[in-house]
Amino acid sequence: REKKYVEEQFLQQLESFKPVKWEILKLDRWGQTEAQTGRKSWTQTVMVAELEKSILNLNTWLEADQIQDAVKELTSFPQDDLISNNEKVLDLLLRGTTADDRKTGERDKNVSFIDLNTPENNSYIAVNEMRFRILGTEHSFYPDIILFVNGIPLVVVECKSPKENDAIGTAIDQLMRYSE
Repeated sequence: REKKYVEEQFLQQLESFKPVKWEILKLDRWGQTEAQTGRKSWTQTVMVAELEKSILNLNTWLEADQIQDAVKELTSFPQDDLISNNEKVLDLLLRGTTADDRKTGERDKNVSFIDLNTPENNSYIAVNEMRFRILGTEHSFYPDIILFVNGIPLVVVECKSPKENDAIGTAIDQLMRYSE
């Protein structure tokens, strides 16, 4: 019921959403590969190739090594503190970072990860049943739907059957387990 009446309906609504176009990836829970998910490992959370492509699309003046530096800044966490790391990422998503424009000589030019003013300039991918391996174990989890903007996971949707007792509580419990 959950898949048919909630997940599928949600994905269909995304497909018809305007003005942006959502790409929908419906994955086989047991047969998917890392490459199908746009990642190099099951523990990776960002679709790095999509992020690199999007950074270049938004900042056409950047060179390859600068794109790599921007990706590294967004995906590297010097602390184990979840709140501090989330604050860092939010700041980067809202304000961007900086790099020198080697063609014009302009220093500390803004580098955007997401175009907040013109949403059509971003890429949108919804992934159904994407596998994530829990670090240090062989266990995996599969969120129902993850919404990526420019390869960055921004929303995790946990669907529940309309017949489920305490659907919200159950979904919150699952999301809390995922955050660990």
